[in-house]
Amino acid sequence: MYYILVDSIILTTLILLMIWFIYLGILLSKRHARLNPPQKDLNKSFESQIVEGAVFALMGLLIAFSFASAKAKLDLRRLLVVEEENAIESARLRINLVSPDLQRDMLNSFNQYLDKREKIYHKLPDVEAAKVDFEEVKDIQNKLWGLGVQACHTSKEYSVCMLVLPSLNTMFEITKTRYAYALINPPLILPFFLICIALLSSLLAGYKISGRSGGRFLFAVSYSTVVATTIYIIIDMEYPRYGLIPLNIVNFTGDTVEQLLK
Repeated sequence: MYYILVDSIILTTLILLMIWFIYLGILLSKRHARLNPPQKDLNKSFESQIVEGAVFALMGLLIAFSFASAKAKLDLRRLLVVEEENAIESARLRINLVSPDLQRDMLNSFNQYLDKREKIYHKLPDVEAAKVDFEEVKDIQNKLWGLGVQACHTSKEYSVCMLVLPSLNTMFEITKTRYAYALINPPLILPFFLICIALLSSLLAGYKISGRSGGRFLFAVSYSTVVATTIYIIIDMEYPRYGLIPLNIVNFTGDTVEQLLK
């Protein structure tokens, strides 16, 4: 709830900043008109249109590529959730192939592993608190792997070893993959530059519409809201656990993938 409140404040601040830059552009245009009487100069008008077109085109390209990149990353992270669920389910089923004397210990370690993994994602986005459980998960992984190797040594069938150990290895690899993808984010200069160019475009838009007799407030609010919300959605998709966009896939009944696969 805290992070959603912070996101709402950031979005509102960005909208208000863009509106303020639009009206700043209007004031600059009026001041320029007072100091310089209007003259019909087609060359200057064409040059200004080139600059405006370049800024707005660059902003459009940045938003388009940033949105596509953030959406692709979000889809990949959601796919990894499903892959981890499949890996956990496969490992759980293959533990049943182990001899009964070791099966109990492996199931106990396996359940401890699942509990710790669940606690990690419940603690996020508090990364520091999640790191403590993540280190404990590594110890449980080593214990579970050791039991799997021991089960292979005591098993009479080589096929059991070939089924159990790869499934455990896949389950452990998905954990590291999800952790790595959570840390792979675009450099902070990219969203900062996106916000700066949005403010610059607002300034140019205000300078351009200064001659309108009416509708400037509606234009300012509409333009600022659309652009700021789009930038917010891009940032929210890059950091899904901090904002309104969930990392888990939710269907129309409100069930997550984890609930559907149980």
